[in-house]
Amino acid sequence: SVQTQECEIEMFRVAKDVNSKSGYQFSEDQQMKITVGGAINLCDIDRQSRHILLVVDRNCLQVRSINEGNTLVRQIELQPKIQGTKYRHLRISADGSHCVVAAGVSQSHFFVIDIMNGTRHLFKSSYLLGTYAPCFIN
Repeated sequence: SVQTQECEIEMFRVAKDVNSKSGYQFSEDQQMKITVGGAINLCDIDRQSRHILLVVDRNCLQVRSINEGNTLVRQIELQPKIQGTKYRHLRISADGSHCVVAAGVSQSHFFVIDIMNGTRHLFKSSYLLGTYAPCFIN
């Protein structure tokens, strides 16, 4: 996947191609293009390639089905908003059931989200000055 515009993710298929220098051919899959009604801030795909998670407008987590194109499976509000960043603030657990979203610069909170049930847990720190690059340790 590649974010080609502020509100758009394009998906590509990879196939072996003996005629190309790399040995592979990349082709855009128009049916899997995702367009949303806001700015995509963060994006990640689960390990099973079933769902793509997007944070849109810094306040909404969208869970979309990869196999069903642009189908919105679930939408979860993130309040307070997260900050824009160049760091990877969205991580999905190994089994794809949960994700964590860090809020960023000058934000002492982060979210742990149960993707399947659509529940959001807000954690605030009285010590941290910002939250960055979360991860799961399994």
